[in-house]
Amino acid sequence: MRSFKPKNRRNGLVFILIITIIFNLSVFFASIYINDYVLNIFLRMFLVAFNIYQIYYMLKCYTMYYEIDKDEFKIVTFWGLYKKTTKLSSIENVAYSNEEIRAIKLSGYGKSNFALGKFVFNKYGIVNMFVTCNKNLILIKTNNEAFGISPKEVDDMKSIFESNSIKAREWIYKEEGNFKIYKDKLFIGLLSVASIIIIIIVVIPLVLYTFHMLPNEMPLSFNTAFKPILMGSNKEFVFRQVAYGALNMAILFCMYYAAYFNAKYDKKLAYIYIYISLFVSCVFLFIQLRILHMFI
Repeated sequence: MRSFKPKNRRNGLVFILIITIIFNLSVFFASIYINDYVLNIFLRMFLVAFNIYQIYYMLKCYTMYYEIDKDEFKIVTFWGLYKKTTKLSSIENVAYSNEEIRAIKLSGYGKSNFALGKFVFNKYGIVNMFVTCNKNLILIKTNNEAFGISPKEVDDMKSIFESNSIKAREWIYKEEGNFKIYKDKLFIGLLSVASIIIIIIVVIPLVLYTFHMLPNEMPLSFNTAFKPILMGSNKEFVFRQVAYGALNMAILFCMYYAAYFNAKYDKKLAYIYIYISLFVSCVFLFIQLRILHMFI
């Protein structure tokens, strides 16, 4: 078995680390001046998700290496917890490049000199990139996917490929029929649940107001300790909750079309967009129920 380290993995590590530091400092200083409960809770949740995302790609970059044995090629990350294994016999084409990476990012991180995640190339189509340096870029196509790597000893890997009758040969991506996300049962189920939650956000305060179950004075805004800082009439409270519902519907609408246009590249990515909308609507519903529990 032969192991290969990625070339110049610091390209990705330094870039992701700088982005992480800048964003965390920005959120820290912004939180000093933000005294709104809704904004604060979303900011905290987003910061947690953001840092998990950043740590994931930093560790992926730091721990990644490649292996080749008699009949298999492996990409190993997270100290061996993740292994992407491909039979050498299933490799159809290999392309080599030293040019800047020019592709549309679907997920992950990337610049002109490194790429981690899924990217769309005009020539090669969707490629799962494990690339830390564009100077030693190798693009590999199997019978059902394509992925990119960047080993330090690129000439040695070329020799191994050639000894296994894997010749350098570029390919042209042929786009298949689009995945119809609106016909997918899971996606429609998630979309329906998010829509129902948004309707509940609007209906609950309207029903309570109609049946005179709301106090005459209701809180309109809270500080970070969930203490009211602005009070108003029950009609103003209902109007604000309906506005939150409209905001959630707009988010759902945007996430739906983002999912629709990305589904042809990556079905999982389409699900992520709708999960985001579902999560946001759940948080707004939780906040509304907490307010009603405290003041009714």
